[in-house]
Amino acid sequence: SAMAAEGRAALRTAARWLPLGGCRGPLLGSMGARAGPATGPPAGAHGWDLGCLRVLSTSASSSLPPRPPPPSPPPPRALLPQGSPAVAAASAFLAPPPPSPGVPIAGSPPPPPPPPTTFPPPPPAAPRLGLDAQSVGAAVGPPSPEDIIRVLQAEGVRHGLGRHWAQIEALQEQFTCTQIAWIFEQCSREHTVDTGVTRRGGLEPVEAPTSAKLVQLFSNFVCERMTELTPAQITTFVVALTSQALPMDEFWLFMMAKRIQDTAAAFSPEEVTAIARRYAAKALEDDEFFEALVQRILSAPQEFTPAHLAHFLLSCAKVRYLQEELCELAFPLFERPDVAVRLSAESAAAALTAAGYFGERSWRAAACCTRLAAVARARSGSSLQGPSSFANPEFVMGLVLASVSLQRSTALRRQLLPCVLTALREGAAGARVNGRNRRELATFYRRVVLMGWCVATDVPHGGFWSLPLLRQVNDTLATMEDRLSDLSARDTYEPTPSSFHLEVVAVLRLLSTEHALEQPQPPFCLDITISPEQLSSGMRMWPQTGR
Repeated sequence: SAMAAEGRAALRTAARWLPLGGCRGPLLGSMGARAGPATGPPAGAHGWDLGCLRVLSTSASSSLPPRPPPPSPPPPRALLPQGSPAVAAASAFLAPPPPSPGVPIAGSPPPPPPPPTTFPPPPPAAPRLGLDAQSVGAAVGPPSPEDIIRVLQAEGVRHGLGRHWAQIEALQEQFTCTQIAWIFEQCSREHTVDTGVTRRGGLEPVEAPTSAKLVQLFSNFVCERMTELTPAQITTFVVALTSQALPMDEFWLFMMAKRIQDTAAAFSPEEVTAIARRYAAKALEDDEFFEALVQRILSAPQEFTPAHLAHFLLSCAKVRYLQEELCELAFPLFERPDVAVRLSAESAAAALTAAGYFGERSWRAAACCTRLAAVARARSGSSLQGPSSFANPEFVMGLVLASVSLQRSTALRRQLLPCVLTALREGAAGARVNGRNRRELATFYRRVVLMGWCVATDVPHGGFWSLPLLRQVNDTLATMEDRLSDLSARDTYEPTPSSFHLEVVAVLRLLSTEHALEQPQPPFCLDITISPEQLSSGMRMWPQTGR
């Protein structure tokens, strides 16, 4: 009994000071074995196998005589019925921790093989923008802006924007300004990017066209990063937003105009010219903006070629911005034959048109007229109409104004006008009138009608219009009228009257002077007309009214 008491005391001391981790495995393993079914303890799993024999051998057992091994303990009795929730909970609590992979527990039976693990099948991968891996790459996951760019390169922006608009809209904040500029540059090269616009009842579209959604999507995004844009990117956006493929966003163009105005020195001559032409084509007038561009030219005129100056002058003329210093610098260049002969037909026509718009009466147009007449004769027999030709409605209008305003116009009257009228007549005779080119032909017709009025009224002076030239004007008008009368392709242009004549009308009524309002007079609309009889009658009434 004394030996048993000492043994129990040694066990209590060992249990208090032994680390829990040093005995947890064997201890819990033996207890868990006893809590299981009553099949007898496994080998080596009796009560003395608690990891404490090593302590007894070094303390109490060193002074005790050897004793026989203890008898085998009786099988444990089940205190609770097998299968009860309490037994299951106790077994789960007393079960040994799962062994590390590949490290079995000594003295414990091998664990049963784990049941086969089954996982639900992964969801099918989302289609990558409707293209195969060869188009967008083999990457897995949602599309990125780089994927969008590759898709648009493969399909083209006209079809790709509409097909993948949902992905583009979702990735709005992830696009860079460089990627957005590339998309807009591709749009500016297309006639339209709107495909398959469904209309309800033939009146209103069911949804906004792709071009409008594209501009709305990136308008605020780019304007907030205006200071980060390079001059090339700004020029790209200006060209795209003034092209026929995209709607014009005036706020976006205004923000870019202010940025250009503040950093005009950073833009190249090509960019300055392109920007001026685009703003002028949309009739966006801003004197401060064009003055900044002019100062960019005057600060380094040697960087600008005569072609740049010709198109920039025409842009200024369209928005009625006259800068005397620039005109004095540029117009003398076009009087030189060595400069004019190197100009393209479009550049020479731009210089002549700008001179007509500005009313440069003292400018000598002989060099440019000779250049244009040579080009017109070389193209004889083919239509000069089209975007690649200098004989556009804008040039014909400038030609009429130049004929009226220039004092030295011998070369224009004898060389250029006959060639242009011949080309217009041949182009109208050979043109196939349809809905597409009817408007352009009608525009040419109005310009020639204006020229006919100059002939009929001896403008600019008597003797300017020779008899052969008069016949050419008449033949050209007759040919155009015949072509416009085909297929009911009449000129539907109706000029809009001004509102300033309403104040004049009030004065005429006070003067008891009869008059007519908004009298059509092709190609104009006369706001007020007073015939000689009406004027005489009104003058007789003036003494009676006391005025």
